[in-house]
Amino acid sequence: MNVKRASSFVDMDDAATLIFDGDCGSCASSARWIEERWPDGTASAVASQDLDPVRLAEFGLSRSDVTATVWWADSHGAVSGERAVAGALGTIGGAWGLLGRVITSAPMRRPAKTAYSFAARHRHRRPGASPTCRT
Repeated sequence: MNVKRASSFVDMDDAATLIFDGDCGSCASSARWIEERWPDGTASAVASQDLDPVRLAEFGLSRSDVTATVWWADSHGAVSGERAVAGALGTIGGAWGLLGRVITSAPMRRPAKTAYSFAARHRHRRPGASPTCRT
């Protein structure tokens, strides 16, 4: 499980951030879908390519951290993969928030991790994929 402690991000007044692969059409469209459902000011989605190394370090991340998986960074730190998806869904609230909690519940952790890993490994096969999705 990838969990990073955010450095100065913890002390910042920023909303939570979903960090995704902006070169992948499928990732970008998924991030836009989630972002459109967040209550105003609660979170933002940003392509990893738009973050310079200094900003990544504020999240406690490096360029290599953000090349293969999605990240969710908030005042508690940063988590990747299915936990990032769960954090993003949790911020929507309602039924989507419930789904986020289910993803991180004890009985669902392993299946959720497996499903996310499968989806990430095969993202180059989804509509909107680019050659960079193979990495």
